[in-house]
Amino acid sequence: MKIASSGFSLIELMVGLAILVILLIAGVPALSSWMQNAQIRNEAESIQNALQLARAEAVRRNTVVRFQLVNTIESGCATSTQGTSWVVSLDNATGACDAIPMQDGVAGDQTPRIIQRNAATSAAPNVVVNATLATISFNGFGRQESVSVSGGGVTPSPPEQVNIVITNPTGGACASSTNQNNPMRCLNIVVSPGGNVRMCDPALNLLDTQGCG
Repeated sequence: MKIASSGFSLIELMVGLAILVILLIAGVPALSSWMQNAQIRNEAESIQNALQLARAEAVRRNTVVRFQLVNTIESGCATSTQGTSWVVSLDNATGACDAIPMQDGVAGDQTPRIIQRNAATSAAPNVVVNATLATISFNGFGRQESVSVSGGGVTPSPPEQVNIVITNPTGGACASSTNQNNPMRCLNIVVSPGGNVRMCDPALNLLDTQGCG
């Protein structure tokens, strides 16, 4: 009695490989789009978390704390509405973003008394940030602080809503309420005059709780 051999024939193996190649080719655009969208999400979450930290520290310390978008965290840093790096500090960090972060209860903290900072990373090289303000200050009540109190001309008086838009032109156009087929889910960070910080999707309906309406 002849026993059939186990395993795959050459033809079956070739067919299987062909199907695998087709599936991989079909999945490449979707994977690429997902990776580009992940850059937007990561940058948006980083900025949102930094703003929430600045607000929480302002309340905890009962003093003005600043969030600043900067072009770098090196010594020559400058505020920029297109900055992808940021600094949370008690003083103006312009030109001193490389200062040693402060330690509570330790004397001799360096000006600008940095609480936390974050540099733009290679993980999100294609992200573009556009903000209506580069510096946002919070007071001990958790509200945006006006220029008349915080000084330095860093925030408007009276405070106004600040919008930070995160896009990825390399990945493609942003989806919108009129065109959901565009590949990028761009995100906005909105800071109200009262200090509320929220992330929203401008492509969603205005009535959606996650929309920017």
